[in-house]
Amino acid sequence: MSKFRFDRKAARFRSRKRALLERMANNAQYEFKVVSFDSRSFNGRAWTPNKIQDGRQQLVKTSRMRDSITILSRTANSIKVGTNVPYAKYHNDGTATLPKRQFIGKNQRVESKNKQLISAYLKGK
Repeated sequence: MSKFRFDRKAARFRSRKRALLERMANNAQYEFKVVSFDSRSFNGRAWTPNKIQDGRQQLVKTSRMRDSITILSRTANSIKVGTNVPYAKYHNDGTATLPKRQFIGKNQRVESKNKQLISAYLKGK
């Protein structure tokens, strides 16, 4: 009969927690910075197309907003990924005159990737 050895698994998880949080934050940054903008969608919902077709990528004129997606804060148990560009909120949430083109927030793909990552860490991989 094998023993689960919860104490060893918990100790290994605690020792690797910082690295795990960093990898989870990297997953979120990649999803928000690259996947959302390249696919012009978020969580499977396509953005409203631009009215003026000038050939450039949506929400990218100077790349300031996309490039600003980074780690905003760290604690012992969490890392917050976001942007400090003031106008990002209006694009992400939409307004009365601006359509919602969400690129950051709770995301199913990030959640799924991070669950797999945690599972692998708990299994010792």
